[in-house]
Amino acid sequence: MTLPTLVPPRPPDVGLARKRTYQVRLAAFGDGYSQRVAAGLNSESDMLSIKWSYLAPDVAQELEDFFDARGGWEAFLWQSPHDANAHKWLCSEWTRTHTTGLLDDVDCTFTRVYDLD
Repeated sequence: MTLPTLVPPRPPDVGLARKRTYQVRLAAFGDGYSQRVAAGLNSESDMLSIKWSYLAPDVAQELEDFFDARGGWEAFLWQSPHDANAHKWLCSEWTRTHTTGLLDDVDCTFTRVYDLD
């Protein structure tokens, strides 16, 4: 199955925020000793906070339609401006704000997905 690819109208605004967390299994022993190991093959989790500002309403609607078509559960490919390759992402929440004049902002949270192909 070919994954849909997000091709936004332009790169997101400067200030894209990446939050990375690691899943770690911990075994605690007496006297403060412990052992740690990564919890699985893909123990890191990435979340991106992304914003596209000052979009024409039809362009903002295209983004919104793309996210609606995925329903928050279907992965898509997207290449962050800071990554060399495209990765699988989910977008389960976004906000569209009508700003000044006839322009809109779209704020999204992307979560990286490690699915089997």
